[in-house]
Amino acid sequence: MTEDNHATSLHMTEDNHVKSLHMTEDYHATSLHMTEDNHVTSFHMSEDNHVTSLHMTEDHCVTSLHMTEDNCVTSLQMTDDNHVTSLHMNEDNCVTSLQMTEDNHVTCLFTTEENCVTSLQMTEDNHVTSLFMTEDNCVTSLQMTDDNHVTSLHMNEDNCVTCLHMTEDNHVTSLHITEDNHVTSLHMTEDNHVASLHMTEDNHVTSLHIM
Repeated sequence: MTEDNHATSLHMTEDNHVKSLHMTEDYHATSLHMTEDNHVTSFHMSEDNHVTSLHMTEDHCVTSLHMTEDNCVTSLQMTDDNHVTSLHMNEDNCVTSLQMTEDNHVTCLFTTEENCVTSLQMTEDNHVTSLFMTEDNCVTSLQMTDDNHVTSLHMNEDNCVTCLHMTEDNHVTSLHITEDNHVTSLHMTEDNHVASLHMTEDNHVTSLHIM
């Protein structure tokens, strides 16, 4: 059926099963595709500059959903058993990404707000492995082993840097702190014995070594 510049198209099989339906109104387009057993495989709709896409398997499980509104993009992907694998959302200049394993364990989460970046990574058993966060010009980094032991912590505030390193059994191995032009360095053995301490203030140097 055509009216003015509008077109409608409907395709069916000989046993009255719908294969595809297409409809255009002005610059809007709607597309629906189905299998011969009436299972929806894909659905597309565009309105103005908005696009919505829905894909499904033959057993009605959602595999991916994409939607764009203005400059925002939302993407949802799922496995055949309806487990979420990844979710991406873009609002203005902010990006959020969530990735999960098929058993719904979070593996990776990224969030950007303005110029801030937050990254959280986890193992499949929900143990935190690393956390990164930037705010303005400050950087914070936390790294952990699979059994939640801290291995290193880095923090940058203005021009100050703090570095903490630990072994998997929570023993401190080295600590570095810089404030302005001052440097402090502390090194320890795995049994918590002090190995060396270095400190510089202005042009003064202090060094302490312990065997």
